[in-house]
Amino acid sequence: MEAKQLKKSFFIALISLTFLLFSLFQYQDAFTAIEDQVYSAKQLLRNNIRAPQSQVSLDDPVLIVYTDEAFYAEYNAFPLRRTDLATIVQRLSDLGARVIGIDMLLDFNSAYGEDPILEQTFANSDNLVLVSQAVFRDGQFVELNKPIPRFDQYSNNGYSNIASNSALSEIITRLRIHKNLASMDIWPFAIEVVARYLGARPQLDGDGQLIFDDKLSVGLDRLSDLFIDYPLLNVDRAGQMLNLHQQIGLSAAELLYADKEDLEELAFLVADKIILIGEVAEVGQDTYRGLLDDVYGVEIIADEILTMLDGAPVQAASTAIGLLQMLLLWAVFIAMLWVTRAIVCNLLMIALTTALFAGNLFVYVSLGWLIPLTYAALASLIALIAVNSLHYFSEVSKKKQIQKSFGQYLSPEVVAELVDDPSKVRLGGEEREMTALFSDIAKFSTISESMAPNALVEMLNDYLTRMCNVILDLNGTIDKFEGDAIIAFWGAPAVQANHATLACLASIDMNAHLALYNQSRVQEGLAPLYTRIGLNSGLMTVGSIGSAQRMDYTMIGDSVNLAARLEGVNKVFGTEILISGSTYAAAKDAIDVRKIGTVRVVGKSVPVEIYEPTARKNSTSGAMNDVASLFSAAVELYQQGNLDDALSQFKRCANLLPDDQPTQFYIAQIAALKKTGMSPEWSGIFELTQK
Repeated sequence: MEAKQLKKSFFIALISLTFLLFSLFQYQDAFTAIEDQVYSAKQLLRNNIRAPQSQVSLDDPVLIVYTDEAFYAEYNAFPLRRTDLATIVQRLSDLGARVIGIDMLLDFNSAYGEDPILEQTFANSDNLVLVSQAVFRDGQFVELNKPIPRFDQYSNNGYSNIASNSALSEIITRLRIHKNLASMDIWPFAIEVVARYLGARPQLDGDGQLIFDDKLSVGLDRLSDLFIDYPLLNVDRAGQMLNLHQQIGLSAAELLYADKEDLEELAFLVADKIILIGEVAEVGQDTYRGLLDDVYGVEIIADEILTMLDGAPVQAASTAIGLLQMLLLWAVFIAMLWVTRAIVCNLLMIALTTALFAGNLFVYVSLGWLIPLTYAALASLIALIAVNSLHYFSEVSKKKQIQKSFGQYLSPEVVAELVDDPSKVRLGGEEREMTALFSDIAKFSTISESMAPNALVEMLNDYLTRMCNVILDLNGTIDKFEGDAIIAFWGAPAVQANHATLACLASIDMNAHLALYNQSRVQEGLAPLYTRIGLNSGLMTVGSIGSAQRMDYTMIGDSVNLAARLEGVNKVFGTEILISGSTYAAAKDAIDVRKIGTVRVVGKSVPVEIYEPTARKNSTSGAMNDVASLFSAAVELYQQGNLDDALSQFKRCANLLPDDQPTQFYIAQIAALKKTGMSPEWSGIFELTQK
């Protein structure tokens, strides 16, 4: 009892430490990579549930004016000339754009004399926001790479350092606001655009809010990050997901090449809106990882702006709520240490943790509260393993008792099954569909008489090990050894639907391994060994059979006896493997065979069709590939009493395989029948009189 309590105390400490550490990890910026993946999945779920509310449309206050591959194909130049940018900006202003944000870094002088025209356009506009770039070294802000002065003097500007918040994940989930830059009134590009749109300067208050005077308040997380509320994107007729610019965007060509009438028709798209001008061409190299696929930088900026104007509906839940979730999960797993039945314990743990995680998702979908989930799940997984480990150790003593009682009588596999189901520890057994295999070495008595006892035992051990390895590799059960004979079966202790197939493949592989073994024996000057194998499938009784003092897990029944008889039938036909018709019917999709004939074995009144497996399916090679079909057809002719045609077919087989013993057997049988004549009772069935 003291040892049991000590184990329980250890697992209580392990689970508690796990949840404590993961509670801390979930709020560390370096550990957000996995959580970003989960956030993506949550957002997709939320969007699909809230559709069409989560979808974008041309009624939204943001419009993207983009240059893509199609634009540049028509434009026949790259990049966009500043004179043409001036035309686009002027036309957007004329159409009533409220804010024009240009996501193109204009930090160098044009070499083509274009800057004066663009400067004049900027001078005539009072609604511009230009992009800049914040330069950091070793995590410290160094400078702001701004547009050249002739442009900067006529606009606001904001930095657009789009990057993942984790070195382990490329997904862009948040807009980071650097507090030290905000204190200098330097803001991200998206925030500057919103500020110009609202006519109010941004600031961070002490409650983790981004405020624009009294016009808008946006919730941030504890690191002053804004979670981007990515919208649900539509798909085209081919089922391909559209990009954001394809849904709330306008090609720059439609503005640049439009006449007066065309421009008037575009006014409703532009008036009083935020217009973002940016690249969506691959050549612009401005792509990032979004929720599902790559997105363009200007699209991320648009999503950031829409998120802010919507009041940032996705909010990081308070630290207290995240810790409460961890505390509830910890309590669940600690309580499970006192539940004694493993299956009940696991069902309760799964049900309760699933309920908590479902609540996590429900809160996100309905309220937009983002409660960390990844590390709660990882901690739960470790706790689940810990609880099950305790249950495992508590069962060890019971299992040891069974192993101590039966380990000396039964094979380890059977003992394992008895440990799993102690009710099987009884005399008698159960009836199952199984396949039995009997194998022995041809002319073993002659071989054994010529060998010294030690050499004989060494040879037998080597041979039996090789053959048994094949059987075990194909999930067979070794029943027993009787001298050189191997008795095995498939279909028990574990139920195997493909027991016949496994047994047939094992017999084929046993012959292949024996051939390799014989090569080494011949090289050593020893005679090769030849085996005979018989297989049958059917109902068999299997179980722990024996006396109260000693039991064996074995099989009995008529189907078992038939397998043993078929092993002996190999001597009649000169074959190495014979399987019954029932085995062939169950395994025919996995093996190549030739039909050998129909026999009535000693002690059986019902005749049995027999087949010789030649290889795995479609793997028979050489002359046997041709012989197999000829031979099977010849057997059919023989059984029909058409001896002349059968003999002709068998002779063709003999020409292809002169040493084929089954062929020679039938040729001899036909010759004998032609000499003695066929009796009226002749049926083509071979009546065997010896086992």
